[in-house]
Amino acid sequence: MAFVICSDPVPPHARQDTKFIVIARDKSSGQPIEGADGRIYAEVREGAKTWDGLVPGTKPGTYTAKLNFVVSGNWAMGLQFRRDTTTNKIEKMDWTQEVLSASDTNQVR
Repeated sequence: MAFVICSDPVPPHARQDTKFIVIARDKSSGQPIEGADGRIYAEVREGAKTWDGLVPGTKPGTYTAKLNFVVSGNWAMGLQFRRDTTTNKIEKMDWTQEVLSASDTNQVR
């Protein structure tokens, strides 16, 4: 599988809802993956956590989730995703996401 993960806004800000869009495609054929199951989750060193299940979007192979980061800083992010709930194993992906403070909403990066 191949994933494209975007957020709105970019970068996210603390104490604001952030919409994550996940586009999932089959790596060999490039076809969108529909009917999948998954979630996005995050944790910061101080122990705060947030997560949400993926909901199918309007376009094939597109899924959305909404996270709210309670503090700014570097968050450890993760994606768990599987094509279906019966036969396929869960694929995992990890990355780090910078979250700006709520007062930095006018800052451009």
